Amino acid sequence: MNTKIINIIGVIGGELGIDGDQVCSYSDVLMQLNEAKDADLLEIHINSIGGYCYIADNIIKAIQNTKKQIITRNTGDVASAATRIFTIPSNIANRIFNPALGVFLVHNPWSENVSGDADTMAEQAKILKGLESDYEKWYSEKIGADKEIISELMAQDTPLTTEQIERFGFATIEKPKFQAFAKIQKSNKMNEKEINEKLSLLDKAIAKMQKLFPKAIMLADATGAELEFPDANTPEEVVPGVKTSAADGYYVMPSGETYVIAGGILTEIIAAEGDDMEALKAENESLKSELEALKAEKATAETQIAEFAKMGDELKDLKTSLAAFSKYKAPNPTPTPKPDGKQSRVAAKSKRK
Repeated sequence: MNTKIINIIGVIGGELGIDGDQVCSYSDVLMQLNEAKDADLLEIHINSIGGYCYIADNIIKAIQNTKKQIITRNTGDVASAATRIFTIPSNIANRIFNPALGVFLVHNPWSENVSGDADTMAEQAKILKGLESDYEKWYSEKIGADKEIISELMAQDTPLTTEQIERFGFATIEKPKFQAFAKIQKSNKMNEKEINEKLSLLDKAIAKMQKLFPKAIMLADATGAELEFPDANTPEEVVPGVKTSAADGYYVMPSGETYVIAGGILTEIIAAEGDDMEALKAENESLKSELEALKAEKATAETQIAEFAKMGDELKDLKTSLAAFSKYKAPNPTPTPKPDGKQSRVAAKSKRK
């Protein structure tokens, strides 16, 4: 199906340059509709605080006259006269609202810069009352609610909650998607695949570090044979009574001491003897110094492993919470557009933005 997007962005029927607001004019929409003449489906994207009622009505007629299938969705706020355009489709499934992008507000039409005598004011009030009735009828037909309920919603002049939008039948609420993750920080945009890749690399790095620095103490005797002590975290904890995976026997250590192992237990440590005792002691002190240096390196590595593990946990937490992530950002106030003063024009435009 050939789809064309029609943008309704800015104050509907406003004037260029007033308060710096972006403007959506009737002619803008007509040009877009002309460019979409070959489309089968029109997707109306709306980001507007409202504007002049009669221009909004002209836009609605122009869209309806195309006889094309219509879908509306918000790309920002949908307020006042813009809500009437938003509710053009009769089927709620074709009206899609994302509350993370803006607010939805219906309220009574109001007039700008009205002046004159009592008769003029009375006539203006009559026009406004007629518009209120017309908007109530429009919403009632589109969402299936009683006019009295619609009238109360419009009188409150307050943005509707997500629950109200959906339960009253104004729109289908768009659920958060993974793309919302990109809003956390634009410079750190990651998709699910990239997160999994980073987690995999982190797991491999942690596993490698753990192999380099195992918990069990591994000592080598004078011949290079390795003795593993799984319950010891430091060489100082290698004392008689500690378990070992080494075979039973006598092992002469570089220090001159002899480790006696029987039944998987270090049963005895025999001190070194002979003329080379002093040399062995000196060598032992040197080995202790090297051991202390290695212990310091290991402590640093263990700290890094802990940091990597923490990073992994944080990334995994992010991964499991992506589907629920959604952030609402209150819209910045947008100045109310003002007419050119040449004539009084009725507008339905949000007084809050």
